[in-house]
Amino acid sequence: MLDLFDMSAVLNPVHRVATPVPVQLVGRWSVQEAEIVRKYMPEVESGPSVRAGYANLVRNADTQVPSGRVWHKNGTYVMSLPSFNADFSRKAYESFAWCAQAAANIFGCKLREPDMGLTLDDCLALPEDERVLSFDLETTSLLPTEGHFSCASFCLMDGSRCFVPAGHEEVRDAIGRLHAAGFSFLVCNAPYESKWVKHHCGFVMRLFDDVQVQAALLNEEGHKGLEYLSAWVGMAGYDYLMSEHLAPLSPKNGAVAGRRAHHEAPIQLLREYNALDTIATALIHRCMKHKLAEEFAEAGVRNCLSYRCLLDSQTTLASMELNGMYVDPVEMLRSRAYLDQVSEGAIRVIAEECAKRGNQPDLTNLGNPKDRMKALHAAGVKCKSAAKKELIRYKKSEVVDAMLAWSSAQSLKAGVMKYAEDACARGGLLKTNFSVTALVTGQLTSRNPPMLNIAKSPIRKMFRSRFGDDGVLLSLDYSQLHLRIMANVAKCRGFIDAFLEDRDLHSLTGALVVMGMDEDKFLERLADGDNECAEARQTGKRINFSVITEVTGHGLSELLGSSVRQADIVLSRFYDVYPEVLAAHERQHELAAKQGYVVSPTGRLRHLREARSRVPKLRARAGRQATDYLVSNPGRTCTLIAMNAMHERLTDGGMRSVIINQLHDAIIHDVHLSELDTVLEWVRPCYIDEPHAAMPEVFDPVKLALDGHYGPHWHHKEDSTPVVVA
Repeated sequence: MLDLFDMSAVLNPVHRVATPVPVQLVGRWSVQEAEIVRKYMPEVESGPSVRAGYANLVRNADTQVPSGRVWHKNGTYVMSLPSFNADFSRKAYESFAWCAQAAANIFGCKLREPDMGLTLDDCLALPEDERVLSFDLETTSLLPTEGHFSCASFCLMDGSRCFVPAGHEEVRDAIGRLHAAGFSFLVCNAPYESKWVKHHCGFVMRLFDDVQVQAALLNEEGHKGLEYLSAWVGMAGYDYLMSEHLAPLSPKNGAVAGRRAHHEAPIQLLREYNALDTIATALIHRCMKHKLAEEFAEAGVRNCLSYRCLLDSQTTLASMELNGMYVDPVEMLRSRAYLDQVSEGAIRVIAEECAKRGNQPDLTNLGNPKDRMKALHAAGVKCKSAAKKELIRYKKSEVVDAMLAWSSAQSLKAGVMKYAEDACARGGLLKTNFSVTALVTGQLTSRNPPMLNIAKSPIRKMFRSRFGDDGVLLSLDYSQLHLRIMANVAKCRGFIDAFLEDRDLHSLTGALVVMGMDEDKFLERLADGDNECAEARQTGKRINFSVITEVTGHGLSELLGSSVRQADIVLSRFYDVYPEVLAAHERQHELAAKQGYVVSPTGRLRHLREARSRVPKLRARAGRQATDYLVSNPGRTCTLIAMNAMHERLTDGGMRSVIINQLHDAIIHDVHLSELDTVLEWVRPCYIDEPHAAMPEVFDPVKLALDGHYGPHWHHKEDSTPVVVA
């Protein structure tokens, strides 16, 4: 893995004019921290206190001031750097090194003013094959549907010259004319820019590339924001000019407290800062493109399907965020009452059990883990912690079930309901923030609110079609997606035969692994309503989905509520029945240990340094991560390919129907009834044919299967119409 802060990687550093300022370290610096600082500032001094005339570097732990921020104190600059101990993470190292380089740029030199001599006519005169610009917006609000453009910067891809129009109408005109002329744009964090352009200009911008997507592929476990990525090209800290015009920050965690204040800066300063953003984006793109090419060549990757897929999904996710999910105000109140009822009922069960034992613990603050522990112990549950992972071991206990129900209800109330209430006050649309670059696995995430955390709960009923009685919510879900992928990539004969012969794989595992009996006899007993076989099938289902990503004996024991010894026996039986799965796991382990990384079937790398560790526990964990990547990454890529294909058809067709959410292997649509037949006709080409064509080796011989339903609200099958796509 390359060093993000190896300055030999710089392709075209921004020119500087030397204006050195004396710098000293203030506080208790470790030897390692001081060495990193001196890497960028060899002339740094150490001192016990802040002295006027010096630029002082202080440790964040000493000041409780957000890291990387510059402020004035006693007539001199003061900058806080984060602190870490000997066992620091990659992100902690990057934070520290970025701040050290930023300090070097701020205190040891001055970035030369950007060249803003480019004009719109110069851009429009570019040859058709060169119509790509680095692009960044500065706006008066962080919400895409509010505020206006302060200015926008368009930079040539060599990072040399910028065109920076200011004012809402001038920016809209420039973006519109460039779009009409066929330009595409390089950005950092495409969903943000895409939402603004779509809402204010009325069209979907053409995306050339996104440096945040590149960073997700190359710098998997590190920072992906422009402020950190600017370290690639020696520009870290260029934004300190705006420090006087930032909204106040919380001293505890650095969170923005209050409104966005960038637009209050003098317009010329804002234009320069905006231009430097696009220069950094252009130079970062060149640097990372070169490094990605090196990595792909070394790993033998000829086509990284994940790269293109992640890039295409950025504009799709932006549209989904703008679309939002409509919340029915009446059903929202019912959902709130339902969660309150669940919470109160759970507390009543716990209190009654405690009373039977002559105990009266404080049940008013169960949000505190210590108080939950006391309540569980008072009710006779001698668990080691109140964590969900631990409580699953006691899942047959009525008290534990009540505590888990209480925790789930509280999580939904805090994580979703407060946003739903706010959405009702704002017109009914609940909007979240999606990301496919936040996690190293490439899994879609959602925050504010976490829409991916809404399990199959009755509160889903509050989500209805924005078209009222003229619309339906259509949910389409891949059937056993990861099991089908494992069947193909591992060439597992048992899996393949079960799928091709349309046999129930979970019953097969229940019979051969759980019960140790003939499959036909098992199916006969299951058909006769045998409870033991029914439970064995459910156990087989849990085993199938967990073992393909290489669950440990300890993890399986928690899942099944058994001893570790019993779980190990089950694992051994599973691998005896499906030996190809074990062989696939072992191959991934060997590759990770040999290379330090693995490559998914879609060409995406995941670096696993711990696979070469001398510590068995770390090495085993890296092996499981390598195994998971074999099936999870193609699964996520498949879902994104399908979603992108459907979004393109809806957009190109001028449809009113929209995609509103993606939840694991399911995609949810809000469909106008007049367009329902057309959308259903597009399901097979988008959700089946497109992934098959893009990943033929992943879906051979076992093909995709899809089912779903549509109805007046989300995920209530009792009053919905089924959709089956063979």
